[in-house]
Amino acid sequence: PVRGRTRDRDDNLWISTFYNGLVLSRHNSRCYLKWDACKEIQNIKGLTRDAKGQVYFATDGNGFWISDVVSGTLREVRGTQGYKFQCAWFDEVGGLLWATDFRGQVISINPADGRIRKYQAGGEDVKKTENIITIKRIGDELYLGGIQGLYIFNPETESQVTRRVKGLDKR
Repeated sequence: PVRGRTRDRDDNLWISTFYNGLVLSRHNSRCYLKWDACKEIQNIKGLTRDAKGQVYFATDGNGFWISDVVSGTLREVRGTQGYKFQCAWFDEVGGLLWATDFRGQVISINPADGRIRKYQAGGEDVKKTENIITIKRIGDELYLGGIQGLYIFNPETESQVTRRVKGLDKR
């Protein structure tokens, strides 16, 4: 199953799969090649890129990785080993990687120093742990799409994700 797609700084197309690793198509080719640079990233749950065109991969249990297309290798983002990520997104405004895990945590990762901050998704009105599957910034807030609804979150002022958008929640 395809989990994501993006283009890097050289306009190469990256396709992430859950079970079969990465597929890469060079910018001047329609040929799709399996990229076997790292065996730890066979189960990819999230794919994103930063403003420089570097591609990041969030795996199901084997950490967050960043691509190095020139050398053909991947480098693990420090401190991310063991997380079972669900989705990934790079915030150009804050310069942080954002991800979620299957335990309902929303996680910010500073790729420069490996600093990680965690926020719990859900709240008293949510009967079980929320599973966030998409993240997007609008203004100063992050919009988090989950199985049980849509949440709005300001990581600068809030300690957990609790503001659910009414009318879009699962009943």
